[in-house]
Amino acid sequence: MISIQEETLDDLLQETYNALLNHKVNYEAHKGVVSYEILGASLCLKNPRSRLSSSYNKKMIFSGLGELFWYFTGDNKLDFISHYIKRYEKYSDTNELGEKYIHGGYGPRIFGNEHLSLIISKLKKKPTTRKAVIQLFENDDLLEEYEDIPCTLTLHFIIRNNKLFLFVNMRSNDAFRGLPHDIFCFTMLQEMVSSILGVELGEYYHYVSSLHIYKKDLAKVISYQNEGYFIKEQMKELPPNFELSTLDKLINAEDKIRDGGHETVLKYQSEFDEYWFDILLLLSIFNCWKKGEIQEAKMLNMNMRSKAFRTYVDEKLKDV
Repeated sequence: MISIQEETLDDLLQETYNALLNHKVNYEAHKGVVSYEILGASLCLKNPRSRLSSSYNKKMIFSGLGELFWYFTGDNKLDFISHYIKRYEKYSDTNELGEKYIHGGYGPRIFGNEHLSLIISKLKKKPTTRKAVIQLFENDDLLEEYEDIPCTLTLHFIIRNNKLFLFVNMRSNDAFRGLPHDIFCFTMLQEMVSSILGVELGEYYHYVSSLHIYKKDLAKVISYQNEGYFIKEQMKELPPNFELSTLDKLINAEDKIRDGGHETVLKYQSEFDEYWFDILLLLSIFNCWKKGEIQEAKMLNMNMRSKAFRTYVDEKLKDV
């Protein structure tokens, strides 16, 4: 068992990988050979806004945002997420309509049946409640051999001392690929809910039964560890009074940006505040990067207000 608390994502990952590399195992799992594993990991990110890695080898803002927006859709179809994370294609199933989907996708489990809205209502009605739990893993997930089932069991939101804390419980977590994404997406949800409720952002807690590193990722983990010191960056504070209705507008904008030219995003500058417009800029820059439109991506980055995002894009594009 391990218990680690750090202020930033990079510090948390560094300490977690240091601990994992002292627990060697060797067994075949569904997604590959597991080389290192800890049973019973308790992780805490003290500053959830420090959810971005400044590592050149670990920067994942594009894929992290792609996954977050996939949650926002409330759907689990493959075509959305494969645009940002192609490896999901390996773990898709086919429904009765012949459509590819990810059975374990979190979107329907968090946003389906107004699940998140219900949690927010409970917290508004009784801020001290301990019932604000979103259950992602279900009994039905074990009835068939799906290619992917949820790694996350529950999300538990708790308000104390006017701060919103989030406690996440996971049955299994890939420490290299999954952990940074999960922390990014779940702390974004945590901050959104805190903004809606008008409370401060508390700490983020992440509990994992099996935290592991796959053999295929070992060299990348060691390369990350060898980078040493990381610049301590954090995202801007989400503006107060966020509304869930904004998610529909963001999803609509993402759809138009994905299908349109590089200038499509600029028309949303007056529709969204600076925080969300910067994020839409990132999605548009990602589309340009995928198409090889590097000069267009650099032009869009000139509109970026966030220094952390602008630096990330500069690093991403400088060697292209």
